[in-house]
Amino acid sequence: MSPPPRLLILTGPTAAGKTGLALRVAEELGMEIIGADSRQVYAGLGVATAAPDAAQRARVPHHLVGHMQLDEAASAGRFVREARAVLGLPVDVRAGAGERTGPLPYLLCGGSGFYLHALLHPVDPSLQADGGLREHVLALHAAHGLEGVRRELLARDPEAEWIPPGDGQRLLRYLELCLATGEPASRVLRERRLPRPVQALCAVLEAPVDWLDERIRLRSRQLLETGMVDELRVALAAGVPRTGHALRSVGVEEVEALLKGELDLAGCAARLTLRTRQLARRQRTWLRGLGEREPVLRLDATRPEAELLEQLLRGGKAATAGGGGADDEPASGEATR
Repeated sequence: MSPPPRLLILTGPTAAGKTGLALRVAEELGMEIIGADSRQVYAGLGVATAAPDAAQRARVPHHLVGHMQLDEAASAGRFVREARAVLGLPVDVRAGAGERTGPLPYLLCGGSGFYLHALLHPVDPSLQADGGLREHVLALHAAHGLEGVRRELLARDPEAEWIPPGDGQRLLRYLELCLATGEPASRVLRERRLPRPVQALCAVLEAPVDWLDERIRLRSRQLLETGMVDELRVALAAGVPRTGHALRSVGVEEVEALLKGELDLAGCAARLTLRTRQLARRQRTWLRGLGEREPVLRLDATRPEAELLEQLLRGGKAATAGGGGADDEPASGEATR
């Protein structure tokens, strides 16, 4: 049986510089970019979600960016179906990679770890989220916090101890699976594992906390001054559901408070900075464990972009030439498993 096709992935915490670097790499390697961000999928929130702008998207074709309406519900399941379609893989995850082999002319770029995991590690479609159970789990979260969710999960699935206390998405999903199947989620996922659709080389931008925190502070102010407030004013005035997926994004509560006069611009920027830093910390928690599951090329985001480009091009060319897959040796000495 032929190995699955090879895919280059660029990820990292928010504000680490993924968008600019992805553009340079895609141009050099003749690739198109697939977004892997759970909020950049929405049209009308391009500034608020720091999505690639029109000029950037004109340089390199982008997929799964700005293609959904604000009243639609994004999900990992939808992302997987859409990403597989773009990649030329069978939409049915049970089919694995189908007939597709060799390098894929796409760069997957984004910081939504849950989406990346869903694509790389598909599970039986019968385990799709159940609306009623999801509401039950969310109610438990609202009443008892993530600590209560984790306590309930570990009572049903002790193997899930590895999930970090702050990894809300995974804690909620695992508990939902326990309730849906009546079995430990860890066992269910292990026994119903499906063929991997791709061999992945994951390039991860990493940076010291202080460096990233300062970039987040500067970017938060910039977003508020260049269109984020207007975007959210329009969305809220249009009656987009406040509890919907699109308006559960980081920054919505803060801008809403600004529009109501409860915060001034400086206070809004401070709160947005805090919330974004919290998001970046959750992303880093997930990314630390990525090397245990995939070949990872770790890049120092503080280095000049030209240097990062050279490192990533070496890894990308090795991956697309046949190295760096899940069953191969790492693409360079900087890659770890």
